[in-house]
Amino acid sequence: MEYPSVIIELIFIVSFFAFIVCIVTEVTKDISFLKKIPTQIQVIFLSEVLTIGSYIGYSNYIGISVTFFYVFASVFCGFFVALVSMQGWNVVVNIYKRVFKK
Repeated sequence: MEYPSVIIELIFIVSFFAFIVCIVTEVTKDISFLKKIPTQIQVIFLSEVLTIGSYIGYSNYIGISVTFFYVFASVFCGFFVALVSMQGWNVVVNIYKRVFKK
């Protein structure tokens, strides 16, 4: 697989997960027991559950074993999905520009 196609797929997956997290958060944040929890904590928790669950489900689907470093990578991706869900892509682009100055 070529490097640009992997980046395009990652952007698509993060965007899709961020969309799902935003929709589920907007629908569920007014439920009685979720009103007591800050929305940002709900977004982080939902992002982590979604990314880790997706990794485990995909691993089982294709028949590979679940390894700890991929679980750690999915936790990292969960925080990235939460960042995009809460702040949008502008924050991510600004961080990228600061880190990778040309």
